[in-house]
Amino acid sequence: MKKLLALILCVVMVMSLAPAAFAAGTVGVPATSGSTDIDPQFQSVANAKKAISDINDDMKAMYYAIVADQTVFGTAKTIYDFSNGLATELLKDVASAKNGETGNTVYNEDLTANVRKYLNATLSDEIAMYMNKRQSAFTNGDGFIQPDKYLKVFADAVSSTLGSEKAQKNIEAIVYGLAALKLQKSVNDQADDLYDAIDAWDHWGEFEGAFGALIDPDDDDDGLYIEWLPADYILTSTQSSTLGDDAAQASGALFYAVS
Repeated sequence: MKKLLALILCVVMVMSLAPAAFAAGTVGVPATSGSTDIDPQFQSVANAKKAISDINDDMKAMYYAIVADQTVFGTAKTIYDFSNGLATELLKDVASAKNGETGNTVYNEDLTANVRKYLNATLSDEIAMYMNKRQSAFTNGDGFIQPDKYLKVFADAVSSTLGSEKAQKNIEAIVYGLAALKLQKSVNDQADDLYDAIDAWDHWGEFEGAFGALIDPDDDDDGLYIEWLPADYILTSTQSSTLGDDAAQASGALFYAVS
């Protein structure tokens, strides 16, 4: 019985102490009403929906932008492979050429690079001109590029430039021009051999009155674009009167310098 009374007493004492214990554990700062204009805060539903739509467009623009950049780079590499292969093949047996304007001798590696750079610059300028005329087709009202539309216009520009008759004929003209300059050099070399043979022949003087005096040409110029001018009469110049003008584009490509 004593044990039961003691247990009841303990329970009563605990119950009497509990409110005081909980009261002692509360924070002693009174609650206040916070401001309703805290920043940041939710936008309106309409503005949030517009933000979602705009961000979705931005994500698409990012995708098209990197695809457009990769396409531009890939196109440049393709054009390089074409122009480098063409220049290498056209000049594979040309050791050097002398620039008629500067007098400098340019060797095969640089000649090949010059023709390649000329073709690359010419084709890229044509593509750029096409696109510059159509900027409104790939920009918005504020003048900013829209990557998806840019990609389409660029593809059209490349197709129009590389597939055009204008491009094909200009490239063909360069090929023919370089072939003419190489032939000029080959013919001049043969003419030099002929003059050496005439000079070594003791009987030219017997024909000099009718055929003209033997005048040894200037064979010091090792360039492709040179004149070979022997005496008049039967021994004539190996250069046509129009070669200089007709092969001007090829000559410009041969000694092209990037500005």
